[in-house]
Amino acid sequence: MLLNYIPKFLADIKELQLIFSSLDLEIDTINKYVKELFLGQFIIYCDIKYIERFEKILGINNVSHLSTEARRKKLILK
Repeated sequence: MLLNYIPKFLADIKELQLIFSSLDLEIDTINKYVKELFLGQFIIYCDIKYIERFEKILGINNVSHLSTEARRKKLILK
């Protein structure tokens, strides 16, 4: 929480509490996307969106009928 980083007399102001609570939500959203981007760069940990991207980069076609794990193994072997 961002309220922990400001002085106590400012943390008691209702307007600042509302501002900082909305900022906390934004920071949580950004952290979620940063984690997704970090894991997306590794074939072992990435989700299907990034697997499709790796397949496009490496020129692997016609694998949509395979399971996610099979597609991941195919990428690693390539």
